[in-house]
Amino acid sequence: MTEKKKDKKERSKHKRDRELADIRCVAKTPEGRRFVWRILSNAGIFRINGIQESIGMARFEGRREGGIEILNDVMAAKPALFGQMQEEHASEKKREDIIDDKEKTERDPLSLTDE
Repeated sequence: MTEKKKDKKERSKHKRDRELADIRCVAKTPEGRRFVWRILSNAGIFRINGIQESIGMARFEGRREGGIEILNDVMAAKPALFGQMQEEHASEKKREDIIDDKEKTERDPLSLTDE
């Protein structure tokens, strides 16, 4: 291997290590994990493409591909991170649902029994 190729390979490895370290740093806080989860959700990685029109389908798939790249980086940086974010999201959603139900009951006490 030539010296130039070796240097380029080392720079590439250093850059990748820094990218993964950045993800681990962001993931240290609940706020950072929520931010990454929101990016993944907004990218549509948890949805199936139901768009029939070709431009819309291409836009959806392009956005989704970017999200999958971020997910792959998350998994490379810290494999347990995705599961942790999933659990935190589910817990937060459950709290929000409880609050929504409570508010709905306070507005109309019979509303939960009508469903």
